Amino acid sequence: MKRFAAVLIVILTTLSCVSAREGIVTWTWYENDPMVGYYRYQVDAEEPDMWTVVDWSVNEVSITLDVSVVHTLYLQQSYDGILWSESSSTDSEVFAEEEPEPVEEEPVIGEEIPEEPEMQEEPEEPVEEAPVVEEGFIPLSQLDMGLCYMGFIPDSAGPRAIGATVSYLRTFAGAGVFGFGAKAGIAADVPQTVFSREGGTFLLVQMDVLGLVTARVGNCDVYMALGPAVCLAAGGGGYVTAGFAAELGVRYHRSERLSFGLELADRQYLSDRAHICNLMDIGAYVSLSV
Repeated sequence: MKRFAAVLIVILTTLSCVSAREGIVTWTWYENDPMVGYYRYQVDAEEPDMWTVVDWSVNEVSITLDVSVVHTLYLQQSYDGILWSESSSTDSEVFAEEEPEPVEEEPVIGEEIPEEPEMQEEPEEPVEEAPVVEEGFIPLSQLDMGLCYMGFIPDSAGPRAIGATVSYLRTFAGAGVFGFGAKAGIAADVPQTVFSREGGTFLLVQMDVLGLVTARVGNCDVYMALGPAVCLAAGGGGYVTAGFAAELGVRYHRSERLSFGLELADRQYLSDRAHICNLMDIGAYVSLSV
């Protein structure tokens, strides 16, 4: 997300029909990033459950307040309505009560009529600009847990396998909608022949540590990862081989804490000549923000 430097303008309007101390305070802000999809605001506090959320098309708020004291509006912006920037804030002006207009007295005959005093125009309310708030980088930190289905490619006759996978990813830097970080995972797969009793006990354990690039699109983040991988085959004729892995996935953020995702992974193992293979699997997982 770009640095948040929205401009807030404060307008005071008196409500003489209500009270001399009440008025409508209007704050107006302007878009500083076309990718922003949501704003949220709060007056005189930053309580977690008291924010009012509006979409990108709303750029002002008018609230009836006691204008004899200062009020502060806190404003935040978001691409997806889940992760929010730090607050930009501005104070309203104190609106003084108007003095009653002097009653003009009729001159007395024979008495000198004094000159009318010059009336000074009241200065207009100053327009305040919100201070520039430096927005810190908001990292993406996810724990993924799911199921996967694996096949041997291009050997279509090779065994198919099903298994479970756990991985953790975190971004450490960002530029616009992009984030850069690392992803580590482990998957345990059991060939289908084990369940059909056509084969003995056999287990494939795959581990990888990958470099990661993510891109935020609305409530989703699309990511790609690439790096080294190791495969441990346990059971009859067990072996260990190493190579590299590439992953492509998408994660939908259902809430601030809960997400759902799909992932396609391709692993090429080359270190053991007797077990050179290309394994590809597809998985579905539940993701938690940590």
